[in-house]
Amino acid sequence: MRTRSHRRLVGAALAGAVAVTLLAGCGASSDSRSSGSKAAAAPDSAQRREQSGAGAPAVKPGQDPAQNAPVTRAVAYTGTITVRVDDVDGAADRIAALAGGSGGYISAETRDSDAGKSTATITVKVPPDKFADVLGAIGGLGKEEQRQVSSEDLTAQVVDVQARLAAQRASVERIRALLAKATSISEITSIESELARREADLESLEARQRALTDQTSLSTITVTLLGPVAVVPATPKRKLGFWTGLETGWHGFTAALTALLTLLGFLLPFLVTIGVPVLVVLWALRRVRDRRTAPSAAAAAPRGAASPPSA
Repeated sequence: MRTRSHRRLVGAALAGAVAVTLLAGCGASSDSRSSGSKAAAAPDSAQRREQSGAGAPAVKPGQDPAQNAPVTRAVAYTGTITVRVDDVDGAADRIAALAGGSGGYISAETRDSDAGKSTATITVKVPPDKFADVLGAIGGLGKEEQRQVSSEDLTAQVVDVQARLAAQRASVERIRALLAKATSISEITSIESELARREADLESLEARQRALTDQTSLSTITVTLLGPVAVVPATPKRKLGFWTGLETGWHGFTAALTALLTLLGFLLPFLVTIGVPVLVVLWALRRVRDRRTAPSAAAAAPRGAASPPSA
């Protein structure tokens, strides 16, 4: 009995030792796995920080990165210049060559040849970056007498039209998608009406964009060439005073009277062809009405009193 008890105690001790050894091994392997995962996670997080641009300048919350991009200004330049030259035709040909060499063209031209009194008016379209050079070259063709330059910044309008175009195109696409899903006649009719309205707005915006592109892509120079003895037309001065007011009032009165007589002449055929028959019909109806009312009025009148007996 003692031997069996002793064996049982020894077996229990051995089993406990084995269990303790197994538990220690599991804990060690768990620690090694956690440390390994931490070591693997560290380079991974570092790689993620590198890929996300660590060290780059931070962007403020709510700030659009596109705002930092440079804005291209859209400026429309317009210039007028008057130059007195010895040969108007030769100067006009040189201006055409200047316009073509700068990437532009002549959009309008008027010449009046009269020896030394010759004149010419030329409208030149050139790229904005060549505007100043071409204008200076034109002034160097002769004696410059007048120059005027103006510019208009259309950047805000260009950006606004671009944004509205994008939104309108997206709106049209949404309506087209709804039209493709419509099943009833009423839905199709309503959606087609809305689609037509939005497409019209889109076409209007596209036309506006084309106009802005024409204004900003090419600048305009209006050139007046004068011969050696050509006279510049004087700008008439506005007169003031009593007689000027009287003359203006008389012209207004005669113009109004002429307009009134013209209107009367226009209406006269209608009055003759329509008004006269209407008057005749009204007169006939009145005669008929008078004839009908006369007997009834006589019948309704009281009879005369009886005559007194003779003496």
